Amino acid sequence: IQWATGTVGSAALKYFIENPVTVLVGLYVTKPGKVGKDAGTLIGLPETGVTATDDIDALVALEADCVLYAPAQSPTLLDTLCRLLASGKNV
Repeated sequence: IQWATGTVGSAALKYFIENPVTVLVGLYVTKPGKVGKDAGTLIGLPETGVTATDDIDALVALEADCVLYAPAQSPTLLDTLCRLLASGKNV
């Protein structure tokens, strides 16, 4: 799961999409205009079939080995990080 699409997140997202060793299963976005868009489309690549969401519960529920957590500053950072770790994901 890629968490956020700022400068760092977008670079990571591009890497995950283009790297055949990784499988992108989820994408968290904070801007309402990005919700529902394909992950590839958001960074100028072909569609991936992974739809961007702001639904934290849905992402926590996904089966994923790892989350690259690159959010902007937010008062909920620690709570979200703890939820992801508690769900068994590496962050």
